[in-house]
Amino acid sequence: MNKSVTYSNTPSLLESAGKAIKEFATISELMRIVGAIGVLASMSVFLMQGWGDSSDIELFLLMLLQTTLLAAAGFVMFKGLKENKSARLFFGLGLVSMAVNFTTLGALFYAVFHLDTPVADYATYAKWVPSDVGTLVLASIGSIVLLLPLAYFSFSVLSRPAAKQLTLWYFGLNILLLLPLRDPSLILAITLAVLLAMGYFLSKKGSAQAILSNGKTLEGKFARIILFAPLMVFVLRSLFWYEVDNLAILMMFATTYIMIRQVSLSTKNTKNTLLNGLSLALGLIGALWVSIELVSVPSVLITPIFTMIFIASCVDVYLRADHWTMQRVVYNLGSIVMAVALTLNHLFFESALTFVIALFAGLAIFSVAYYLRSTFNIILSTVMMLILPILYGSEILSMVFNSGWLGLAISGVSIIVLASVVDRYGAVIKLKLIQKKQEFVSITI
Repeated sequence: MNKSVTYSNTPSLLESAGKAIKEFATISELMRIVGAIGVLASMSVFLMQGWGDSSDIELFLLMLLQTTLLAAAGFVMFKGLKENKSARLFFGLGLVSMAVNFTTLGALFYAVFHLDTPVADYATYAKWVPSDVGTLVLASIGSIVLLLPLAYFSFSVLSRPAAKQLTLWYFGLNILLLLPLRDPSLILAITLAVLLAMGYFLSKKGSAQAILSNGKTLEGKFARIILFAPLMVFVLRSLFWYEVDNLAILMMFATTYIMIRQVSLSTKNTKNTLLNGLSLALGLIGALWVSIELVSVPSVLITPIFTMIFIASCVDVYLRADHWTMQRVVYNLGSIVMAVALTLNHLFFESALTFVIALFAGLAIFSVAYYLRSTFNIILSTVMMLILPILYGSEILSMVFNSGWLGLAISGVSIIVLASVVDRYGAVIKLKLIQKKQEFVSITI
């Protein structure tokens, strides 16, 4: 009887033990979150107020000491207490603190070596002035020597297979914070170049696969997200204090588009479709902004410029979309926008230039539609090319007849030569286009 009672109580004891462990695990997670918030808050207070009345170099060294202590705490947790969760949290906070270190060091450098004109209304917390150049150089060298191994060890704990690549990229992006520049146009141009370099690197085989293929855990994802922290500080630091001109805004559009593009290339299915839709929206907004802001361009060219930029984004999204529905939507949308925009542009301005641009656009839509076997777009382009001569027919006839026999002869000969070229090289051109398309798709994917 007692034996059966013991057995019957066993499941309830196990359930109670499991519930207790789960409750304490939840409490410990909350404690870790609160502790992490406290550490991050201390970094913010440090940047805003400093610690005491010490010199700026001494304040920087104190923050460097905090970074070292965070890494040391993580090491003790990892090696001594075998408590991996807290260890990874300390190492993650240490990586965030490194970005703060380089931000502060960059402010000290800018006070001495600035290559542009600083703004006059810098807040007190944004002004960091070293006591002398020699001390600043020694502090910089010492910081790099200290932080580089700490960064490598932190990434080794968070994402061991990609530790080397992540360390190199993170340290390289932090070095950007030392550049004595704040002009938004220059900063965004550098950011754009860096993102293109990162995209090129990640498109290659080998070492880049370690970065992309080992970010499935929470710690691995954090290790990859933290790469962009220095780049965000690099951009926001200049945008906060300096006036943003049209060139800077254009680069902001381009930078955001490239970032979204790179993320979409490494995702699939729903996320990929969402990011591609965001790319398309950004391409539309960017095209509208550029066409509106280009006031020095003749009015007749504003719509063609808008169309060209938007169609370029449509082609890009079409090639990297991994679902045929998304491809069809993007393709049809691009064709409709191109046909309607350029036809209306001709209606408003009614010139030979707008007619030629719209006619070539119709031929381009027809050619792509024939190549992709799209009945809808074949009809769309055919209607467009029928409407255009009707709208501009009298001007065309007047131009041809006023040119005399020489104009008629040149027109006839040109049509005959064009027919011969199509007949002789049409198939070859089509095969070349197919080959180039396959090569481009393989590169983008």
